[in-house]
Amino acid sequence: MATDTKPSRDLVNHDTVFKISMENIATARDFLESHLPTPIKAKIDLSQLASLKTDFTTTTMKQRHCDVLFKTNINGDTGYLYILVEQQSRADKFMPLRMLEYQLHIMQRYKKKEKLPIVVPLIFYTGKLRYPYSTDIFDLFDDGQQALAKTCLLQPVKLLDLSQIPHDELLHHGRAALMELVMKAVWENKAKQLVQLLNEVLGTYYNVNESTEARYIDNMLYYYLSRATHEQSEQLLSVAPALIAPVGEHVMAITTTLFDKGVEQGMQQGMQQGLEEAKLAMVRSMLADNVDHRLIAKYAELPLEIIQRESKALVV
Repeated sequence: MATDTKPSRDLVNHDTVFKISMENIATARDFLESHLPTPIKAKIDLSQLASLKTDFTTTTMKQRHCDVLFKTNINGDTGYLYILVEQQSRADKFMPLRMLEYQLHIMQRYKKKEKLPIVVPLIFYTGKLRYPYSTDIFDLFDDGQQALAKTCLLQPVKLLDLSQIPHDELLHHGRAALMELVMKAVWENKAKQLVQLLNEVLGTYYNVNESTEARYIDNMLYYYLSRATHEQSEQLLSVAPALIAPVGEHVMAITTTLFDKGVEQGMQQGMQQGLEEAKLAMVRSMLADNVDHRLIAKYAELPLEIIQRESKALVV
């Protein structure tokens, strides 16, 4: 059949050929029907296939591959089918890592309020020779590391919930116990117990008279006292003499430092508040004398919106 339409020069590009093919949903459906693994395909409703515009590739990879993304119903809920086209003359050994990155990107973009969507990945390789690498991400690890990698990657993350770890257990965590006990104590109100625990940890694992260790201990105490409520601070001060010397004295010194700092900040805030109140008093006085709003804003060094707000308040 004769036609006057000339093919686009872009059709020499693998990416263009694949993308215009996948834009036709019937073609895309047949492609997926032919290539999806049978157990997964049984969970997918290809009749609801819808194309989404996306490109998760980086700028440096744009000339090496393209990708397409479809939305459909997977296992009774909205899910996604992601196809990456590889047409490199030299295959990428780290393709499984890249695919995982793209899958996570899609999950992040289309996540629901509390759940992640299923993302089914496919790689369409159009190189001249057989693809030479594994698509299993665990094969990227050394043989001796694969078993360990499987226990660390894509498994439930080990949660260290400090609120659920008993104090007695923390005492067996060596030097780390100091940090853990102090951070746990911020949410508690048990100064006497804290002193007992600190004495045990400091006496067992630390040289309180060595300068580097003493500085670290002070940092932990400073953290606690700066986060503690007034009641917690007073309780710790009342039992501080029971701490291993000279740690108890350090508690006193840190408390004094924090108190002085708080007073200084309070004074600065008070002075700033006083200046602002004086400015507003001047503004109100000038408004009462019917001075132009822009002129008031200029000399008071305040936004015109504030002048107008004060003017409305005077009228009311």
